Amino acid sequence: MVKVESQKEPQVAVQEEDFKKDVIHKYSWKFIPVLFLIWLSFQVAVFFYVGSILPDFKKVGFPTSFEKAQEFSHIMRNYLETHYYTLLFFEVSNFLFLQTWCIPGTFVFNLLGGALFGIKVGFPVCLACNTLGAFICFNISKYFAGDLIERKLSNQLKMIKQKVQEHKKDLFFYMLSTRLFPGSPNWAMNITFPHIHIPSHYFVFSIALGLIPWNFLTCEAGSIISTFKSKSEIFKPETYYMLIGIALCVLIPPIVKKIISSKEKKE
Repeated sequence: MVKVESQKEPQVAVQEEDFKKDVIHKYSWKFIPVLFLIWLSFQVAVFFYVGSILPDFKKVGFPTSFEKAQEFSHIMRNYLETHYYTLLFFEVSNFLFLQTWCIPGTFVFNLLGGALFGIKVGFPVCLACNTLGAFICFNISKYFAGDLIERKLSNQLKMIKQKVQEHKKDLFFYMLSTRLFPGSPNWAMNITFPHIHIPSHYFVFSIALGLIPWNFLTCEAGSIISTFKSKSEIFKPETYYMLIGIALCVLIPPIVKKIISSKEKKE
């Protein structure tokens, strides 16, 4: 009788452990608002800190549009010599916050990156912020939003899984082309990819390489932002055609590979 009881005890322990894991998995999404509020509080503190040492900062306010970015860059350039790293910190912290939480506005900070720091500094900084912010978003979704994503975005997950299966042999090229293609829902890819078993290194490198053209173009536009009258002047149809062309070119190697392999099989 003692032996039978000793065999059952581990099973009960395993069941309790599995139950705890299920509960944690089910309610882990509740940590997300907490993380968001903590980071938001930090950004509010950053805003008031920068405003306390740069007198004209509060007059301009937080840059939320193309017009605001023009005004902000015009005034803040006067502080670059004395408060260069303060402005750089403001740029990086806000860019990461917006990118991590899928909040519209990174375009404005791309422009500011070029306007305040030039292409040499602004471009790599913006590219790094885009990549790191997306990776943080990827991990928040992975560790805290699994149950929520599966319930709310089940149809989207099925579609993405199907696409991934179709491009299983050339997955990296496919991911790279989606990042290059203008209008791709980057935020949706950031939160869904961890739940279809996309390798994290594929995710990071596809962003870092795929967003190079976009970051370069926006930073370059930012460096001459004062010459534009509206946002529409920055992205002309030719710009979008170029980005689409680059995205299609990335798909050429896997397509050629498929054609060659199919011919070899026939032979």
